[in-house]
Amino acid sequence: MCGILGLINFKKKFSSDKIVSILDSASKLQNFRGPDNSSTWINQKKNVGLAHNRLSILDLSSNGNQPMTSKCRRYSISYNGEIYNFLKLKEDLKDKVPFKSNSDTEVILEHISYNGIENTVKMIDGMFSLAVWDEKEECIYLARDRVGIKPLYWTKNSEFLFFCS
Repeated sequence: MCGILGLINFKKKFSSDKIVSILDSASKLQNFRGPDNSSTWINQKKNVGLAHNRLSILDLSSNGNQPMTSKCRRYSISYNGEIYNFLKLKEDLKDKVPFKSNSDTEVILEHISYNGIENTVKMIDGMFSLAVWDEKEECIYLARDRVGIKPLYWTKNSEFLFFCS
């Protein structure tokens, strides 16, 4: 089971280094959930950070590491779960996307690039919790499976939004 984390610093009270430090500290607390890789993605301009603890299941290579950014560079994702129909979703994009991994994460991310976040989440069959930063719209999308198998927790105040699964 992977672990996802994220922080959006609304008031820009924290430097990018501080965001990394906060995410690294929180990530260490859930390292047991994803011992194969731990990574952080930061958007310094917008004071947004995503972190991920990876438990490699589908693609054991580093090509499946997260947070992952889409080929168009618009979306970045940190995702935990299992998508049962990811091969069908991948087949739908075979003429549009040269996939570099065998991970369901890349399939979800590129599906979002072509079909939007809401349409993609509706099409996903599986258990998941995800966070997607949209660079163009400058917003974060948080979603989880309809049954709630994969939890998603967040706290928000006037200064920041912090979330994890």
